[in-house]
Amino acid sequence: MDGQSYSQNAAAALRAEIKRIRSQIVDIVVEIDHVRLQEIPNIQAEYAVRIGGWEANLMQAELACRRAKRKLTLAQAKVNDGLVPDDVALEEQLDEELSEWNERVVRAVEAQLKSLVLISGSRALTTAEVARMKRIYRVLVKRLHPDLHAGKEYEQLFSVAKRAYEDGALDMLQSLELSTRYLETGDADLDAMNEDELAVELELAKIELGVMQEKLEEIMKDPVFEQGRLLRSPQWVTATISGLKERAAEFDSSRETYERAYQELVKGVR
Repeated sequence: MDGQSYSQNAAAALRAEIKRIRSQIVDIVVEIDHVRLQEIPNIQAEYAVRIGGWEANLMQAELACRRAKRKLTLAQAKVNDGLVPDDVALEEQLDEELSEWNERVVRAVEAQLKSLVLISGSRALTTAEVARMKRIYRVLVKRLHPDLHAGKEYEQLFSVAKRAYEDGALDMLQSLELSTRYLETGDADLDAMNEDELAVELELAKIELGVMQEKLEEIMKDPVFEQGRLLRSPQWVTATISGLKERAAEFDSSRETYERAYQELVKGVR
């Protein structure tokens, strides 16, 4: 084999290896986006439907109990000083003192309601539709991903693809794939590289593959997957809801006790 043939074979081997690694990178990018845009949101949505409402109810019950208890304490202090408690002034003081708690509860409730609104407007995809969506998305990742292609057009089009995948908009993904076929270049960039350039490109591809593998491993450590595992247990769901109900009922009972004590205290000094 002459030197030229050897060089051509070496270059062909490098191109083949680069294509193989690029394919792995695309697979990992698709998996990362599937986890981020589909699996995690679906687990969060299921949690919101089955558990989230009870958690929101518990937070509100706890805040109301804390407020009633603090109001009684403030009113008792006024009485001890020989003053008549001013209900309006006490409520204003409570608003200020418990503002952070109140904001926390409001944010939690708003997040819960937002999840329910999103769920109500969505349709669960079948297993076949999910598989088809992933196949189309893989094509679009290879064709449009900004890390693989330079240019504003690619960035904008991939943003559309990512949003469609997040929304489970299979028809939109299909339309985008058909509309962007003119951008299909495959691995044409490799054909213009010599052996040295291909060797450098291979090393860069290996580095990128390592980075993406680490990113996927990190994402898979998300605590939400433990939630998903627990949600598959009817016993855990039942026990969790029961526990949240009981704790909320305890706070409600205590709140009622504090409110009665406050009313009796005020009645006694008027």
